Parts: sequence; C-alpha cells; structure tokens
Amino acid sequence: KDHRWGFFPSVSVGWNLTEEPFMEKYRQVLSQFKVRASIGRLGNQAGAALYTFASTMGLHNGLGGYIFNDGRHIYLNAPDVVNPTTTWEKVDSKNLGIDFGFFGGALSGSFDIFQRDTKDMLGPSVDFPDFFGATAPQTNNAQLRNRGWELTLNYRGKIGNDITYNIGGSLSDATAKVTAYENPTGTNPSANWYKGKMVGEIWGYRTDGLIKSQEQADHYNATHNNSFFTKQKWTPGDVAYRDLNNDGYVNNGSNKLGDMGDMVIVGNTTPRYQYTISGGVNWKGLGMSFIFQGVGKRDWDPTGNVYFWGSSSYAQVTLFKEHLDYWSESNPNAYYPKPYINTAGGVGQYNAKTSRYTTDQYLQSAAYCRLKNLTISYDLPKSLIHKAGLEQVRVFVSGENLFTITSLKGMFDPEVIFAQNSYNKEGGKQYP
Repeated sequence: KDHRWGFFPSVSVGWNLTEEPFMEKYRQVLSQFKVRASIGRLGNQAGAALYTFASTMGLHNGLGGYIFNDGRHIYLNAPDVVNPTTTWEKVDSKNLGIDFGFFGGALSGSFDIFQRDTKDMLGPSVDFPDFFGATAPQTNNAQLRNRGWELTLNYRGKIGNDITYNIGGSLSDATAKVTAYENPTGTNPSANWYKGKMVGEIWGYRTDGLIKSQEQADHYNATHNNSFFTKQKWTPGDVAYRDLNNDGYVNNGSNKLGDMGDMVIVGNTTPRYQYTISGGVNWKGLGMSFIFQGVGKRDWDPTGNVYFWGSSSYAQVTLFKEHLDYWSESNPNAYYPKPYINTAGGVGQYNAKTSRYTTDQYLQSAAYCRLKNLTISYDLPKSLIHKAGLEQVRVFVSGENLFTITSLKGMFDPEVIFAQNSYNKEGGKQYP
C-alpha cells in the first residue's frame, strides 16, 4: 500500500528564433528555426503481476497424483515468497530537437536526439543460499538505457504552371544497453541480461565454411575436439567450427563472461537505420505517389528454423528451391551443408554439426528496402463532373508491397521473421 502511487512530472520548452527581430533579415531564406527540449518521467507497472504484493497459495482442484489410505486429495501449493516493496518502473526521457524550414517552407524538416533511462525494472534478487528453499522474488533493481536520433526531410516544388511534386523521408536509429542487472558472474550471457549487454545480442561460433573432402575432415577431427556438440565425427559437408582460443576444444567454456570458450557475439537483432522515402507528382489531374520503407542493418539467426534448413526430423522436412544448393561430392561449394534427416529424437546428434548451433556462416541479414505502396490516380475534369452535381471524382489503381530488395533467403519475409506467437516460435511461420 505504500508503493501504489507515483509522481511523474514532465516539462518542455521551445524557442522559435525566426520570430525574433534579429532574425528578420534571414526570413526569406530561413523561414523557420525552432529549438526545443523536453525532460520527463513516466511510470510503468506492466511488468508486475496484479497481486505481486500478496502471497497466495495455489489450489489444485484436480485430484493429486499421491495416493493415501483414503484415496487422492485436492491440494494446495506452498505460498510464493513475495516482495512487498514492488513498485513502479520509472522511465526518464530527455529529448533535444530542432525544426527548420527554408525558402518559405519549401524545404522543411526536423532532427531529434533522445535518451531514455528505464529505472527500477523488475529483475532477479541477489542470489540467496540454497537452503532458503524457495524462488527469490524479483525486485526493482534493473536499469536499461535507450539512445537514438531521428531525421525527417520534406521538399515540395513546382515545374511550370502544371506540375507539382513533393519528396521526403525519415531516417532513425536507436540502441538499448543494460546499465544495471543482478548477474554478477555474467552467467549464460547469450540468454541472460548482464550489465553492459547490448539488447539484441546474438552469440554464436565462428566457422571456416564447409568441410569439402574426407582428407579435410580427417585433419579437422584430429585437431578439434567437438564432443561439446556431439559424439559424431565430422564428415564432408559438415560445418567447420573454429577453435578461437586454440585449446583444442570447441565449446562455450564455463558459459560466463570472460570464459565463453569459442563463443562470441556474431550479430544483433536490433533494427538499425530505419527509413522511409515518400513522394508524389501531379500534372493536370494525373498523379502518382509512392512510399519506400526499410531497415539498413539487422541480423536474424535461423538456428532451429526448419524452413531455413529444409532438413530435420522426418515430420519436419520442408523443401524449397533454395535447399537444392546443398553439399554433395558433385557440389562441394554449396551454400547449404549436408542435410541430415532422422527421427525426432535421433536427428539432433547429426544436425549439431550443421544447423543446431548459431554460427556466423549462416547468420542472415534482415536489412531490406520495400516499395510499400504505389498509387496512380486521375481526377476527372470538373467541367464533366459538375454536370452530375459532383465536386470530385478520382479514379486510381494502387499496389502494396510490390517488390523487396533483400539478401534474406527467398522463403522468408524480412518484416515477418521476427514475429512469434505462443504456438509458432519460429520466424517465417507467421502470415501477415
């Protein structure tokens, strides 16, 4: 009850310099120049359950699995340990921006930089000893920092008396970094947060491509102990994982920061340099407009995605034309490794040599540029439609997602692969 309320103030200021007398002589060229800044705090309680503060005992109405002298019984779970001081996350935001215009507003735009610090996020408590006997509750001790910028530009013009046009766009970038988190040993950094982690990190193994011959496979097996992955020997068509620390073993060390063996950061899922480009032109009622949209840099890890690999357990083989470029003696320079197909329980020991672990070799670029919309229209002459009592009649044809430029494998859509739901956790199995 002492932590239900929060105070979340904010303030913003702006100064349009072009309204000042000392800028009057520049207004013909510089039609607007406004500087603005804001700072504020917001509260967020979405991470906390409805009754985080209350210790409850779960009632199982179904009869339990234990049989007593008089049969089976409904039972209660022991109450969870709760943190009675759970409170709001605080999101502190700072923004600095400018709005500008030139030549009477023909060219206009804005530029913003921002920083957002999320404090008092719910995270794990300090480690309790094992004899505590229960799961320690989360506390408000984690922090995250987002930083980024955004630029927008627009230009409108005229050619002669009949042609008007406009073109513009936006470009933005942002990253997020963990600034506080209770993981002092840096355990399992590929799956867990730790102080200093960049959100979206992809950890994996470096490779030397595919093993192309039996001689190469024999030499690889003699110099690399890959028992961490599988007891199987490497054969032609398998992926050659690198021994980065030259200890003869390929593994993830103790799986802690500072001792990750041969595992390194190979990419990041954060979308960088997101942009749009839009424009249009009109001539005597005939018009055309377009919108391009895309991401300049983003990585996608296809590990475990059957649609990417094509081969897996018997029930999960899904073949696309891209999979035909697989390793064989007649195709030693193939893109895909040797395909392994086996039972659901048996295939893992084989695809551990090719597709079960993240590698830089098969990390995909999810950058793309897409024509989101193209519209061609014609406004019928008013001299015709006025006779019918109409003010405007426009005929148009419009196309959505007409083409996409991307290096991503052709069976995937770069906008859909990161979508997931509770049933399909693999990117690419979503329908937009």
